[in-house]
Amino acid sequence: MSGLPDLGIPTETHKNGKGGCISTAKLLAVALIVTLTLSASGNFHKQTSALSGKTTPRAEFHIQTPIAHAAESTSVVQPAPVPVAQPVPQTNEEMMIAAGISPSDFTYATYIFQKESGFRHTAINKSSGATGICQALPGSKMASAGADYMTNPVTQLKWCNSYAIGRYGSWANAYNFWTAKHWW
Repeated sequence: MSGLPDLGIPTETHKNGKGGCISTAKLLAVALIVTLTLSASGNFHKQTSALSGKTTPRAEFHIQTPIAHAAESTSVVQPAPVPVAQPVPQTNEEMMIAAGISPSDFTYATYIFQKESGFRHTAINKSSGATGICQALPGSKMASAGADYMTNPVTQLKWCNSYAIGRYGSWANAYNFWTAKHWW
């Protein structure tokens, strides 16, 4: 049938039902396609019944159906896509870029991170329990940025960025608050 995509599988062709039997399952599978194609193509003809003498519309069409026998059909297994390795950020600047911190905010963010943790993602404050680069309290807050928040500095920095913007409106404001209070 023209207008249908070639699915690349073997098919049986029936013309006006005279090419052999079509199973109910196959008929149901193509009924919608046939109906839509017929209504769009307008290939209708009049047919007079020999028994009643009445004239009724008759459509001419071709149906292509997939062969139902699994042994006759072949399946193609597509290989899974290979993930492209992303470079692992090595420097503090690369990690901040990966976390979405704007380069124009690096000075403010780096100042806070150095004061809070020495820019160490494994830092834990022994007295308060604050954790990570920006000393989240509790550290589990950072799970909202990713399940790997305890081991991934970029995940921590994503959370830090969200915290700074959400609480202070900007890294500059967070920096000004930190320099006035020595905490954030």
